[in-house]
Amino acid sequence: MLTETCGVAPMIHERAGMAVPLGTEALAGGLRAMMDAEQRAVLTRRRDEVMRELSWEEPLNQTERIYAKICKDHDKKELE
Repeated sequence: MLTETCGVAPMIHERAGMAVPLGTEALAGGLRAMMDAEQRAVLTRRRDEVMRELSWEEPLNQTERIYAKICKDHDKKELE
């Protein structure tokens, strides 16, 4: 559970947990919902999907591809 003010709240809400408004009442209600096994199962049913989306694997792969291209372009310029 997290608050709606968190940047990843839209990605998490009803997929891997829930996002609630800021405030003690909302937080308490969210905690009660997450303590209920049936509600928690519904709210977290897509958590594996979210975990893949939030992993470092793709950003690292992108960075590696960018660095490889930079090196290749640099090597090509040195040969000219």
